[in-house]
Amino acid sequence: MEVSSFQCVDIDVAPGHIIVTSLGEDHVDWHGSVDAYRSDKLSLTRAEGVHHTLVPESALFHELAPQLGGYVTYVSPDTSSLAHSLGLQGAHSNSNVALALRCVTLLTGLDPDDLHDRVAAQASSFAPLPGRLTLVATERANDASLRFIDDGLATSVLPTIAALAVFADEPIALIAGGFDRGVDYEPLALALSARSKDTVLFSLGEAGQRIGEALERLRPDIPHEHVATMRSAVERARVALSRGGVVLLSPAAPSFDLYRNWEERSADFTLMVAETTPR
Repeated sequence: MEVSSFQCVDIDVAPGHIIVTSLGEDHVDWHGSVDAYRSDKLSLTRAEGVHHTLVPESALFHELAPQLGGYVTYVSPDTSSLAHSLGLQGAHSNSNVALALRCVTLLTGLDPDDLHDRVAAQASSFAPLPGRLTLVATERANDASLRFIDDGLATSVLPTIAALAVFADEPIALIAGGFDRGVDYEPLALALSARSKDTVLFSLGEAGQRIGEALERLRPDIPHEHVATMRSAVERARVALSRGGVVLLSPAAPSFDLYRNWEERSADFTLMVAETTPR
C-alpha cells in the first residue's frame, strides 16, 4: 500500500513493515513547511506497534534518525544490473530495488541471493509503472534519435532531478510545471543549470513560471519559454531538439491546474506527440 504524507498523520497503528523510498520537498502548501512535511510523512514510522522501518542509506536519513521509529534498517543501493533488467532507469531505481528486495526477504524468509536470482530470472516479464520514465515514441531527426519520455508521475522536485540525471549525457527539452503549491524550485533550477549538454525548458502553469524564473536567475543563457498548452510545449520542444535528444515530460508539480490528474496530463502528452509527429 502506498500512503501519502496526508494519510500518514492519521494512522495510529503502524503496519509491520514500512519502506520510505525518498524524502524531498512536497505538499508544502498543506503541511506548512518542509520540516513539517518531513515530520508528518515520517510520523507513520513513529506510530504504535512493533514494526520494521526500511530507509535508504543516505546522509539525509541519518540526519533524520531522531524522527524515525520502529526497528530501523538503512539499505544500500543494489549494485547489480537488476534495476536495468527490470526496465527501470536512473540511479534512484537501484535504491528502490534494494529496499523492495530487503522487504520481501523479511516477509518471506527467503535467502537474499536466492530471491535476487528469482527476480532476475523473471525480470523480462516485469512491466514498469506508466508515467515513470516511460518511452512514448522515438523519431529520427537529422540522422539522430529524438525520444519522447513520459515521467508524468514526477509531481515534485526530487523525482524530476532524478530524471534529469538519467539523461545527463543527452540534450534535453524539459516540459515542467503545473499547479503551484509553494515548494522551493531552487534545487531544480540548480540541477538544470549544472547540466553540460544542451538544455531547453518549456514551462506550463504557475509552477512552471516559477521554475523558469528560478532558472533565469541562475542561468539566463538557458532558453526558457512559457507555453499555454501541452501541444505548444511538444511542438516547440521538437523544434528545439532538431539534432536529436530527449523531450522529457517531468513536471515537478501537480496537474490540477489544467487536468484532473497526472494520468490525464500524461495521456495528453502522448496524444500530442502522436498528433504532431511529422508525416
